[in-house]
Amino acid sequence: MTMNDAEAAAAEEFDEREAAADSAAATARHFANISSAAGGTSGKPTLEDVEAVNAVLRSEAALTADAAMAILDLDVLLQRTPTDSKIAMTLTESLSRIPAELAVGDRVRSLAFTVAMRSPSRSLLESELQVVNIVVPEGTPAMSPADATNGTHLVLGRGIEWEVVRVESRDGQTKVTATVVDVTAAPVTLPDDAAFLDAEVMPARLPNALELACKALTNDPGSGSLARSLFWAFAASEVFLPSPTPVFDGSDPTGQVRLSLNGETCVAVFTHPDRLEAFQDDMHPVPVDGLRALRSVPSELGLIVNPGSDRTVLLRAAAVTAFLEVIAEL
Repeated sequence: MTMNDAEAAAAEEFDEREAAADSAAATARHFANISSAAGGTSGKPTLEDVEAVNAVLRSEAALTADAAMAILDLDVLLQRTPTDSKIAMTLTESLSRIPAELAVGDRVRSLAFTVAMRSPSRSLLESELQVVNIVVPEGTPAMSPADATNGTHLVLGRGIEWEVVRVESRDGQTKVTATVVDVTAAPVTLPDDAAFLDAEVMPARLPNALELACKALTNDPGSGSLARSLFWAFAASEVFLPSPTPVFDGSDPTGQVRLSLNGETCVAVFTHPDRLEAFQDDMHPVPVDGLRALRSVPSELGLIVNPGSDRTVLLRAAAVTAFLEVIAEL
């Protein structure tokens, strides 16, 4: 190799490292944008922010602790603004990964967040070889990104599954009609060396959005934005109330476990069955919608989340009442 060849190779390697560093920094910014939006310290994420998360969910980028938190934060953001009615949306190959040669009866599940368009103009679809028109049911997690053009774009919750009901080809374009049949997100598994997992929780389980919100607030207890984010995460999550006897019919637990913390009497609630087992292993976890749990607590009582752990969070009675008043005004 001549000197010129060596210099060219070194310059190429330097350029590749610079490009990799720039890409990593951009990805970190995308994740930070999502987490800031979930915490209430910034506006909505952009389509590029969502695409950075989708690259991880499609295994095109590494699943790091920051990426996992961004995924869960985006989950929380979409759960705050579910669709309030049935809507028709359009998927394109440029926005979403659409399999080729779809047939009636085929089912497609996206592991990533689905980006769709509402009432797109004909010009936006002219260059697409295949488009899918889907019917999205009421209550589907959804969010309009910050850079949505006239509200056209919508980000739907990850794990959306749709079924093809009609396929037709016209003027060189395949038009597919489908309906959403499931909106259950697949679990995300972190690598074993995820440092932000609490020691008492099995490393195989990814902390849920509420647990991450609790951890963030205990790290910065004076943050008003994190406290607001915690309430939203709580309302959008499934929580677990302890019961001395099993409950199988969806009813409330038989009695409440009440504790005193900082001079306030609180009802105990847990973010996962393993948190309850660590606290009191002879109690049965009863899954309850977070908002239902908030509404079921007497107004003079607060809530204590994960008592006995190093991430215990107190939701004072006055704060619970104030949050429910905000909910009632939406």
